[in-house]
Amino acid sequence: MKVCEECGCRVATIHLMQINGSDQKSVFLCEECARNQGIPVSADDAPGVAAALDDTTGSPKAESECPSCDTKLSDFIRTGRLGCPECYLAFAPEIETLQREARGLSPHAGKKYRTPVRESGKDDLSTMRVELAAAINKEEFERAALLRDAIRRLYRTEPQ
Repeated sequence: MKVCEECGCRVATIHLMQINGSDQKSVFLCEECARNQGIPVSADDAPGVAAALDDTTGSPKAESECPSCDTKLSDFIRTGRLGCPECYLAFAPEIETLQREARGLSPHAGKKYRTPVRESGKDDLSTMRVELAAAINKEEFERAALLRDAIRRLYRTEPQ
């Protein structure tokens, strides 16, 4: 079982993966920390999904299925999860409608979640140095500055 990377004390039930070209970045969060970052954890957290559930449950369109994995549209609306990549094509109009309801008229461009920086222990120091080097290589200078400052704070607090 993974531990939440934000708080470090609860079991992580949310796995976020950010894919940017060939780079992949994973973050594991508990439900509480995910909600604190604005990530919808259930259908109740996403405003458009709950409304769409009331409108489409039981209708013939809600019982349409993905030809590849047999996931029903009503299952997607209830859980917010699709069964396979073909579901995106099978439910494209419905997904677009839900996105418009949830986010307004602008198209969804994704969200970049912040990666937590932790400040305790020597293990974190070596991890932070590796993250600092990666941030510099990716030209993420704001993140690199935050990591640099956190490393400096650790040096000041450690006994010598």
